[in-house]
Amino acid sequence: MGQHRLHIGMGLIVSAALLLVACGGTFTSPTATPIPLDPTGAPISVIARGKTVFVKKVCNSCHIVKGFDEAIGLVGPDLTTIYRSAASTIQTSVYKASKGRATTAIDYIRESILDPNAFIYPSCPTAACQPNLMIEDFKETISPDDLEALMAYLVSLR
Repeated sequence: MGQHRLHIGMGLIVSAALLLVACGGTFTSPTATPIPLDPTGAPISVIARGKTVFVKKVCNSCHIVKGFDEAIGLVGPDLTTIYRSAASTIQTSVYKASKGRATTAIDYIRESILDPNAFIYPSCPTAACQPNLMIEDFKETISPDDLEALMAYLVSLR
């Protein structure tokens, strides 16, 4: 009799699993909490930390990000849609004639942080952008984790 119950119990478990799969369901552990993702693919928590790094590294003193009241700078380029504009910037003849070597929008953003004079964006909010204004030692002063968080934040600006 005990073996019969085991057989019936296993049959019910298999049936429930097949029903779940047939209905398009998936099993997730009740203790697993999914990490919410931004459309960029980065966890929202990393993007939020990147926004904090943006302020900690005083990027907000020179750059505008519309909708972010703390980003009020007028000296550097407007970063409100940096990810979208980066893709077109790297295709321009002005960029190609510069020291910039990025081939993707993400590479361009990273290059702009770590080697800010590789390409001087032509237009800033109050005048033409100038070389040697951005902090040039980020390569030495930003941790890899902070750089990746900052990148996630900037890539989320579309």
